[in-house]
Amino acid sequence: MNKRAWFILFGVFIFLSAKLAGQDIQQDNANVIQFPGKSSAQFDRLFTSFNNLILHGEGTINIIHIGDSHIQADFFSGEVRKRLMNDIATGCGARGLLFPYRMARTNNPVDYFVKFTGTWESCRNVEYNKDCSLGVMGIMVKTKDSLSEIIFHFRDPATDFKFIRIYHNEDAQNFSFEFPGLEGSYSIQLTPASGFTDIFFNEFMKDSLRIRIIRKDTLKSFFNLYGVDFENKDAGITYSAAGVNGAEVISFLRCDL
Repeated sequence: MNKRAWFILFGVFIFLSAKLAGQDIQQDNANVIQFPGKSSAQFDRLFTSFNNLILHGEGTINIIHIGDSHIQADFFSGEVRKRLMNDIATGCGARGLLFPYRMARTNNPVDYFVKFTGTWESCRNVEYNKDCSLGVMGIMVKTKDSLSEIIFHFRDPATDFKFIRIYHNEDAQNFSFEFPGLEGSYSIQLTPASGFTDIFFNEFMKDSLRIRIIRKDTLKSFFNLYGVDFENKDAGITYSAAGVNGAEVISFLRCDL
């Protein structure tokens, strides 16, 4: 994963809950966290990364919060993200991985909105009557239109990015990307076998991004979109959210990608 540490959370980020509630953390040697099996090594990596970030201002910690409707609406995860990004020790992280939920005709988080053109079909991990491949976001949209567009607009003026990764199906080489208005100011690196395309911008981008998707052949092949990762490469915490209304743990276990 591009040599970045990703930490996946189910439920609330527990060791931040006291801070979020505005309460002091009581020191008690009798309180311990028990780690099943050998999982404590992963948490050692997490705490080491926190130390490097807070004490030295170095490194990026990527956290993805998985859940149901509260996470799709970005209620809990959005509050954690806002407090982490406003904290002088852990701030400056990117917006991270997100999904254009409106394209699937469902509710979007409030800090960004989406416009789009074209005809898109959707599939969610809670739709057990559908057979579709899904990624960590638990939702996807697909189109076979010859030309379609997606516009992301961020309401937070502090949101900036210099690199995005578009997650798609592995056979999406029949499609290409353009960014109207940004001609000559970006480069594209397609990795079809890995199911993603990287776009590097010459300067930091703010506020909005317009993605044009063009089908290059006459075949009725589909372009599947699994999510877009917005990164700025700054030191800090990137707190992403992957929520689907009505989802349970078993729903995300269906996500084969």
